[in-house]
Amino acid sequence: RFSAGVAARYEDFSDFGSEVSGKLSARYAFSDAVALRATVASGFRAPSLSQQHYQAVTTNFTSGVAYESGTFPVDSPAARALGAEPLQAETSLSYSAGLVLQPLDRLYVTVDAYQIDIDERIVLSGNIAANAAMTSLLNGLGITNVTSARYFTNAIDTRTRGVDLVASYQIPLTTGAFNLTGGYNYNKTEVLRIAPNPTQLDALGGNLQRIGRDERGRIEEGFPRTKATLAASWNLEKWDFNLGTTRYGDFTSRNASNPANDQTYGAIWVV
Repeated sequence: RFSAGVAARYEDFSDFGSEVSGKLSARYAFSDAVALRATVASGFRAPSLSQQHYQAVTTNFTSGVAYESGTFPVDSPAARALGAEPLQAETSLSYSAGLVLQPLDRLYVTVDAYQIDIDERIVLSGNIAANAAMTSLLNGLGITNVTSARYFTNAIDTRTRGVDLVASYQIPLTTGAFNLTGGYNYNKTEVLRIAPNPTQLDALGGNLQRIGRDERGRIEEGFPRTKATLAASWNLEKWDFNLGTTRYGDFTSRNASNPANDQTYGAIWVV
């Protein structure tokens, strides 16, 4: 009736030091039809090479006007001058609990709720729009014509909460089998902490922000909070026929400064 598992992991990074993570899981079956399961786990993710070293200047057009936006490595003179700090590994703590149900023959249902807390999450800063002082600073570093700049940073902590529901049912046929699957997911991410603005940005004036409302919105509202799937498959000896549809919920793209210019995109079905 009862089973459990435990795991531990240790890694040592030359750039970031050592990290330890672990996982504890358990499952209890009340009967053949009902079981309860739960997991608690910690984890970490080291910065990728691209997050540490990627650099590019791209051209964006707004109302027919070209703007040059630079993404700079955290150890570059430009990023350091704007308050960038060496990247650290993300750490996380997650919890999940759920039910495994078999109310009918060939019908399986799972329901799981979860919470994931990420500390020191690695994200891109906002596109920091250059004022006169910032433009002069970048020009002094040999970077010209850049109208905004950004870099990767560990500046936020986040919490994601959600629920997963999955059901599957198989219908035996004279030739093969007919399988039906349905799923629904809801999840919401919140920013719990934003690190203080770098003193280097504050010194440049103009209310320059490392994490603005647009970047915070990208994390909290920039992805659909709901996703629903329906699928059917007919499995024959030599052929499989599949039909599926997925519904992605709406999401919002926030403007950096003016809420009136936020854009919300409606839900969409993909078949």
